Amino acid sequence: VLSPYRAGLPPLGPYLAACWTRRAFVVELARAMLMVNHAGTFLGRLWLLLNPALLALVYYVLIVALSSAEGSATRFVHVFAGVLAFYFIGTALTSSTTSITGGGALLAQVPVPRLLLPLSSVAAAGRRLLPGVGLLVVIATWMEGWPGWSLAGLIPASLLLGGATLGVCMLAATANVYSRDVANLAPYLPRFGLYLSPVLYSPAALPLALLAVLQWNPFFWITQAWVGAFTGEISAGMLKDLGCTHVIVGHSERRAIYKESDALVARKFVATQT
Repeated sequence: VLSPYRAGLPPLGPYLAACWTRRAFVVELARAMLMVNHAGTFLGRLWLLLNPALLALVYYVLIVALSSAEGSATRFVHVFAGVLAFYFIGTALTSSTTSITGGGALLAQVPVPRLLLPLSSVAAAGRRLLPGVGLLVVIATWMEGWPGWSLAGLIPASLLLGGATLGVCMLAATANVYSRDVANLAPYLPRFGLYLSPVLYSPAALPLALLAVLQWNPFFWITQAWVGAFTGEISAGMLKDLGCTHVIVGHSERRAIYKESDALVARKFVATQT
């Protein structure tokens, strides 16, 4: 448990079946993780709401101040949704990285597949995320009205976000067995992901050359899909996949709120022709 060894990969089918039969272990371990972090108390639950909300407010004020753009409800909801996504990723990654190396005593007493340890960390992070999502829906409804059918996109976006996060957490937990320095690096990775994903900016505002580079970030379009479930924003690629043949660019609200220039509108027009 505490050091790497050569054993090869187990048969995938029986291994996943063993994980499924011990799913109650994941639920109870995730609940224990929340209790350790005081998430079951009133102040703990209140902090689950305030922490991402205050962080999103700070980013929002900085964006409006640095870009000299007008503040808007849509922009705040956009930032809040993106911050929530990476709050979930950061919480899950930090906890799961040391889940195997720190779970030696637990595994000695309860022999379970090691995959369940990072999975429990992701499950606990998901439960910590729920109050923030509820608050975001309330804020979005209060500021802009009910998001409508776009909110249904939250289901596939959540599955994509959770699956991608679990994959990264599994890799980090395994890598930390071979090098304990991975645990020191883990808290910084979500911050880089936040800056490299469309949270503090819109993909439409990026130069095409930079956009082509940032798209290699696996969380780039997942974050865009997650944010779009609350704001209704959608990318040209998504419209194309849906078979859309007409679109409006240069809308007055985008020009007034997001300060879209003629050059940006021209780039968006060119993008719709490809």
